[in-house]
Amino acid sequence: MVKARLARAIERALKGEIPVIRGKKGVRIRVLPEIPTFKLDLKVARLLREKLPPAPIDLQTSMATPMAPMAAKDNSDLGQGDGDIGDHHWDKKDEDGDGGDGDGDGDPDDGDGDDPTDQWGDGAGDPRDIEIPLDLWAQLLSEELELPNTRKLSGKSEEVDTFRVGARKHPKGSILWDRTIPAALFHSIMERLAKGKPPIEDLGRQLVEGNRYLTPDDYIVSSTDTTPLPDIKAVVTVVVDMSGSMGGIPQALESEFIFNLRLLLKAQYKEVVFRFIGFDTAAKEFTEEEIFHKTLGGGTAYASGFRMAGEILDTYPDSTWDKYLVGMGDCQTGDTAETMALIREIYPHTRYTTFAAVDGFGWGVAEQDLAKAAQQFAQTNQWFGYAYLTPGGVMPVLLELFGKNRQKKE
Repeated sequence: MVKARLARAIERALKGEIPVIRGKKGVRIRVLPEIPTFKLDLKVARLLREKLPPAPIDLQTSMATPMAPMAAKDNSDLGQGDGDIGDHHWDKKDEDGDGGDGDGDGDPDDGDGDDPTDQWGDGAGDPRDIEIPLDLWAQLLSEELELPNTRKLSGKSEEVDTFRVGARKHPKGSILWDRTIPAALFHSIMERLAKGKPPIEDLGRQLVEGNRYLTPDDYIVSSTDTTPLPDIKAVVTVVVDMSGSMGGIPQALESEFIFNLRLLLKAQYKEVVFRFIGFDTAAKEFTEEEIFHKTLGGGTAYASGFRMAGEILDTYPDSTWDKYLVGMGDCQTGDTAETMALIREIYPHTRYTTFAAVDGFGWGVAEQDLAKAAQQFAQTNQWFGYAYLTPGGVMPVLLELFGKNRQKKE
């Protein structure tokens, strides 16, 4: 079941049907359903005890000479006091405030803090999630996405890209680890469940443990072929609207888009350079950390950002660099004509240009003049892509722009 769910979860994540949580070392996807945990509700237990019949009477003990008084401060449930033989006093300490369920309200969530499952909440330690390493996620992305209009210059690179042309279950051959990893995870999870242990939160440790149980019968291998990697490099200029309206959700969407685009590019090029340009009324170059976490004051002038992007791209020789341009913003600007004129000027010098209208708050960004102009330009220019980026997900947008099965333009 775990193997089947993992394979299906990866497939759904690549289609954008379930969220992908980005981490420092990989991405996390939800594989398992809600995992229930159980704790004893002491109030319910007390009510059940009270419904029990009286305890049996030991006549021999009841007729014996009374015992000497017990030492003070005895923590046992035996002692002196009023009451008849057979009365229940198992929860006597609850009435004195010395024990019981904590606050006396019978909250089923009360506990002593020692329950190892207390840390299994939502977040990085959620046992329902599986972490996929970045290099493996990049490989999975490259099987679903492709860069259009790439080229190879004269002189083939000594580095090659190996791609699969088939897959089969066989004890020998080039192992497809993305297909074999579920078997390792399955073995590890099943082994721990058999021993009554919780899942391991760290994927690396889980895989190390699971690999010990792998047999050649678990290996899925491929028939492969190779193709030379382009002996050129890629430079990407990212033009980002940093006005006040772009803070928060829009920046998170933009960052997620660039994160996956970088993985896609690195799978195709030996070297990839990203240059980030932010603007309000004036443009300035920023680091990636700054551009997705800061906003600027003032108005909005998209033309300033694209003008700087053109100047930066001109510094990279066409003979050794493939050039890409990505624009992102909510399109609330009054310089649509000037901006589109700059895009038309830069576009012929790029391998691919994309403009993403970012609508993080449902403001109808697609109806802005700049968004409409970019969409119309995409309909008549093969290597220009228009995307409408919303909280509905980044992966569907990537599939629309770079999916291998996307509809080809005439």
